[in-house]
This record gives sequence, structure tokens and C-alpha cells, in this order.
Amino acid sequence: MLQSRDDGSFEYVAGVEVSSPDGLPSSFRCIKVEPQRYAVFVHAGDISTLHETFHRIWHKWLPASGFQAGHAPEFERYSADFDPVAGTGTVEIWLPVRGGADAPA
Repeated sequence: MLQSRDDGSFEYVAGVEVSSPDGLPSSFRCIKVEPQRYAVFVHAGDISTLHETFHRIWHKWLPASGFQAGHAPEFERYSADFDPVAGTGTVEIWLPVRGGADAPA
């Protein structure tokens, strides 16, 4: 999960969904993500080219889409068949968005 800051930096958090924070070790942090509209992109290539997918999203799709980036965390969701050693499998990129053609005037 990426969460941007006003100074352009970001925090990267690796996490899993839990139904409740009860019982988590004290060293864990629980982040509740409020409902948000997301655009979801699929990266099916080698993980070494993930940066190219992000570049296309931010520099081509987003400017042409009519949307703006929302103020919420971005997610990378790795498929069950993702192999971190080989760097292969499917990765979903969840980008929070606002605006668009159907947004209220």
C-alpha cells in the first residue's frame, strides 16, 4: 500500500486484510481504509517491468481519463499464483480516483 504525503514522499506498507485488529501483536499497525472509488489495472508481466505499468497509468491513462488521483492509499494486490522468487504472476494496481465524466457538477 502506498500513501502519498504532501512533500512528495510516500509510505510503503505490506499488509493483509483482517476482519478485526483484535489479537494482533502490538508491533503490528492496523489501517482502516474508508470506501473509495478505485481504478484497477492488471500487470501480468515480469515484476521487473512494474515501474513501466505505473508510468503508463500516471503519465498516459490518468491525464487522458478525466479523473484525478484520489486522496487515499494505492494498493498492489498480488495474485495467489504470484512467485516472488521468479517475479512472475499477476499484480493488480488499485489507484484511488475522483472526478470523471459521471462526477457531480
